[in-house]
Amino acid sequence: MEYKPSQMSPLSQPFQPSQLSPISQPSQPGPGKLFQCPPADPIMTDPERVVRDFYHPQRVQVIHPIQIVNRHHCVPVYEHVYTCSEVDEYCGTHPHPHQGMLREK
Repeated sequence: MEYKPSQMSPLSQPFQPSQLSPISQPSQPGPGKLFQCPPADPIMTDPERVVRDFYHPQRVQVIHPIQIVNRHHCVPVYEHVYTCSEVDEYCGTHPHPHQGMLREK
C-alpha cells in the first residue's frame, strides 16, 4: 500500500463519540465515578524499511597499455653505376686486299 499524505484513513481523522454504535457505547458509570477503559495490548506492525543511499568516490585505475612498434622498410634508391670497356676497331679508308684472309706460314 502506497502512502500518500493527502489521503487520510478513517482512523487518522478526529474521533467523534457520536460515531459509536449504541452497542459499542460505554456504559455510563454511577454518580461520582469516571469511566476508564482497560489498557489495550499494543499492536506491532511490520517494520518499514527506509533506505538512505550515500555515494562515495572510489578510485579505480584504468590502465591503457601503449605498445610502440618500430617498423623498418627497405626503400629502393637508385644508384647509377657506369662501367667502361675499351675495344680497338680498324676503320681504314681503303681496305687491304688480304684483309680477313689467313696467311700461310
